[in-house]
Amino acid sequence: MDRRHDMGGRAVRVPVRVGDRDGYWVTADARDPLNHGNSYLRWPTADGRWAELNAYYLALPDLQQVLLRVAGEVTFANRAVPLPLHISSLPAAFRVADIELWRRPDQDGVPWRAVLQYSSNGALATITVTPPGGRADGLGKPVCTTQNGLRACVAIDKPQAAGITAKELLSRITVLGPDETKWTTHVVG
Repeated sequence: MDRRHDMGGRAVRVPVRVGDRDGYWVTADARDPLNHGNSYLRWPTADGRWAELNAYYLALPDLQQVLLRVAGEVTFANRAVPLPLHISSLPAAFRVADIELWRRPDQDGVPWRAVLQYSSNGALATITVTPPGGRADGLGKPVCTTQNGLRACVAIDKPQAAGITAKELLSRITVLGPDETKWTTHVVG
């Protein structure tokens, strides 16, 4: 089960009903579905994909029921989200593993961060773009640059398996700057 690395290798599923679907909590302790304040709730969408709600350190009465209600009322749609970078090309074997645009300044002191993760032949390549001062995500030693007022970093845990080094992948990235009106939904190509 993914999320094991987030929970010291001890992640377990706790079944729960989310709206009209069978979902589950991901937690390190089956007796605590809310996982000591860092809650993960997963459930299948109507088209067979999986959704995940991550809530952390919320001080609400009946938090478990609140999260179940919120998840049960979520609607799904495809929507292109502009991101602060353009990648000229990716190796053919790269597959999207995860893409997140975080707006949590309390995490590392920056107002937002974009993280794109790709799997390739057993390797994980992570691209992080933040305002200056943000930390690089991913496994492996990050290679970073600052351009157009933003910091971009690439980390690859197994460059030989990925077929590209972090430095080579970073050279394919153009950072578009902090002005969100200049960001693009056409990130690759």
